[in-house]
Amino acid sequence: MAVEWLKKLFRGTSSIKSTKEEIDLKNKNDLMEFRTSDGQQVYMEREEYRTGVLPHNIKINWDDPQELYNTIEGALRDNFYQDVLDAASRLLEVDPILERSHCIASIVFMKNNRVTEARELLEGYVRQYGVSDIILVNLAKTYDDYKKAEEILWDAMKLNPNLDHALNLFVAIQVEKEHKEYTEILYEISKLQNSWLAQLHIASTYLESKNFEKAQPLINHVLKNAPIESTALFGISGILGQNGYCKEVIEMVLPQYSYQVGFSEGVIHNILS
Repeated sequence: MAVEWLKKLFRGTSSIKSTKEEIDLKNKNDLMEFRTSDGQQVYMEREEYRTGVLPHNIKINWDDPQELYNTIEGALRDNFYQDVLDAASRLLEVDPILERSHCIASIVFMKNNRVTEARELLEGYVRQYGVSDIILVNLAKTYDDYKKAEEILWDAMKLNPNLDHALNLFVAIQVEKEHKEYTEILYEISKLQNSWLAQLHIASTYLESKNFEKAQPLINHVLKNAPIESTALFGISGILGQNGYCKEVIEMVLPQYSYQVGFSEGVIHNILS
């Protein structure tokens, strides 16, 4: 969405804020920030955006699956849950990427306390198209029965043990409900085929206690097994730097760096820090 369009649409109103003095007059929580193409910050009241801009964006993207998805995703980040119910249903009709549309529609339903519809939607996907890691993670979130959720999350991690949403939620359930130790759960996950994210988390716990000797083989495992485009190098450079192992960042991370790595700019920042 072009900010210039915002300015044109609301010209002559109090909706667009662009000066420090104007911002101070409003509660910042009621303002949304945008940037023009030349980097200028402009601000709009949330309610004006919700009732004016968001419906416009949904309308113009109604037949464009990618842009409609982007609009829904942005609205969810801004907590405009009810406003994208119709858009989520529309995306289910037009999106050729079925996994994407089912996942985000299920999230919209859950955010609107329509959990049963979200579960039925995802279970229908599984029946028709089979399981996928992200579908199972969202399905797990529809269950109040933590045992059932735990079982579904484990199935998701068997498909992809390096999906952070699945790992984090599974670990949280195990710690809270099963009263297991954090590292004990991570070691269990690390035994899954192709696992590297659990090893990264375990390495972090060792580095926090200044035990580089135990962390090093785990970091080497991640460097060897994580895809180049993953967030692994960003994570490794981060946990090393945060715990004072600056020389090790240079020695272990820099030789592996290329512009293709996940969070490339973040990796460079960690190296230079």
